Amino acid sequence: MKLKHYEGGDFLKTPEAIIEYLNLALDSGDHGVFLKALGNAAKAKGMADVSNKTKIERTTLYRALSGDQDTGTGVALKVLQALDIKLTLQSAT
Repeated sequence: MKLKHYEGGDFLKTPEAIIEYLNLALDSGDHGVFLKALGNAAKAKGMADVSNKTKIERTTLYRALSGDQDTGTGVALKVLQALDIKLTLQSAT
């Protein structure tokens, strides 16, 4: 049996799908899960485009969105949890 390569962001075709996916990742309370999900969303939209819009090199984005690095995102999510605040995302348009 042949297995097809699976890319996490393959199903992120619409802004609504991306927002729901990221909100589910936020609900996990794990900043690594959220960063990986954000990376999948960025890949789905096109990492080169995200790089151009943010003025951040693609290699830096891949590294930051791997979920393996300790970032301020983890601290922010923990503080929000401690304050009993739920962060949610919605489309800017």
